[in-house]
Amino acid sequence: MKNAIILFVLGVIASQSIVQGAIPVKLEPKSGKVPTTQARYNHAVKKFNLDATIFAAHENESVGTIELKDNYFDVSYVGQMGIGTPPQTFTMDFDTGSSDIWVPLANCSTCRKDNSFDPEKSSTYQFQGFPWTLQYADGSTAKGFTAMDAITLGDLYSINQTIGLAENESGEFAQNTGLDGIFGLGFPALSYTGALYAPVVRMFKQGVIDEAVVGIWLGRASQGGGGELTIGGTNPEHYTSEPVFMQVTVKKYWQLTLSSVAINNKTIPYHGADSIIDTGTTLVILPMNITSAIYDEIPGAKYTNEEGYTIPCNLTSSNQTISFTLEKNTFPITVGDIVREPLGNGYCNAGIAGTNSSFTIIGDTFLKSYYAIFDYGVNTTARIGLAPSKR
Repeated sequence: MKNAIILFVLGVIASQSIVQGAIPVKLEPKSGKVPTTQARYNHAVKKFNLDATIFAAHENESVGTIELKDNYFDVSYVGQMGIGTPPQTFTMDFDTGSSDIWVPLANCSTCRKDNSFDPEKSSTYQFQGFPWTLQYADGSTAKGFTAMDAITLGDLYSINQTIGLAENESGEFAQNTGLDGIFGLGFPALSYTGALYAPVVRMFKQGVIDEAVVGIWLGRASQGGGGELTIGGTNPEHYTSEPVFMQVTVKKYWQLTLSSVAINNKTIPYHGADSIIDTGTTLVILPMNITSAIYDEIPGAKYTNEEGYTIPCNLTSSNQTISFTLEKNTFPITVGDIVREPLGNGYCNAGIAGTNSSFTIIGDTFLKSYYAIFDYGVNTTARIGLAPSKR
């Protein structure tokens, strides 16, 4: 009989939180530094080549080791997987905004990662040799060749998965951020390794899982941190009502139409635009005019060229609502949900940022409030489901 689902725990960097009842993938606490809000904004701008000004002074800044008792912010969510036979373990970013699995090769001298893949130690390794390059707008690159090998996720074992092996990394990719690589949860149209199927879809076609579906719950640092990724189904214990499903507009990104934005039920004039639901982006990123209109309604909010938008830290208990209408369905979060790490003098970074692009990204600032279901629609239409998350 096929496995119905596989659950495994995601962790905030420096977290050792394990969700009860899940089949856990071991998390390693990270004592290194994690990016500031400004650095995470810069990452998104470069990843999606958005028209925006980089916060140059914060390009390489990080926050120190994250303590989960911190009430103000959540950082990158990571989990472990194995590649090869026997499995070589890697700490990965499970990213709906990309489509490939890639990790550093053992002989990569520019890859400043904790773990790298050694083909000679895997009995299931198959060399392919297809060259690939991933490049961000600032020139940061990761490049190498492809191979095929088995992957292990919790109790799931899938053979013949396309893996990108990085032989060289530069710029942002060459920094040791507590991540070894990326596990892409997007569609093959985004693939730079030439993969014919998304890894989850290949698992479905192999009969490893019953549904080509992924469910994601992101926890909050103030409530213990961590998170949970479910491959092959969902975990209803993490949401409070039936999910609302919406059809993906283009099978490339997990993309919907953002038709309106409101704060305190006051709709902001907006013509609507494509929007990506992206677990690999920390912030919600909107056109600058929409962002400005939101902060105009938040008491004490201010903007500087050095920090971007900041808001009073005492707004963590604010019940002011910011609502996003996706495909005619409205999903509110609170102003308290966008309060991030403290800067001093009672001010904190904020989780909504603006660019000069019409393209929008709905990242973890929003997804902490909603259980997200990504249905690949192998034989039907791809869709995204959202349901209020249990806190």
